Amino acid sequence: MAFIVRLLKGAAAAHGVKVHVGFTSAFGGMSLVEYTDWSGHAIFESPEQGLAEIHVDGVSYGAYDYTEDGSVTLNLDSVEDDEPEE
Repeated sequence: MAFIVRLLKGAAAAHGVKVHVGFTSAFGGMSLVEYTDWSGHAIFESPEQGLAEIHVDGVSYGAYDYTEDGSVTLNLDSVEDDEPEE
């Protein structure tokens, strides 16, 4: 079973970005790390359906329910725009 995280930076694919996903299900949990490919996709193999907590370069992007062949698309600019200016 695959869970796919797609990262964008604006309208462009964000490639080479470290994505950490912590999976939890009724049968336990696991933590996996992948890097996005040239199309911005990081593909994770997870044995069960459940909850996926997503971190990108150490920043939390929240928790998502995942199912068989599920996916999430995140735009990195949306979090950066929310950060206060110094």
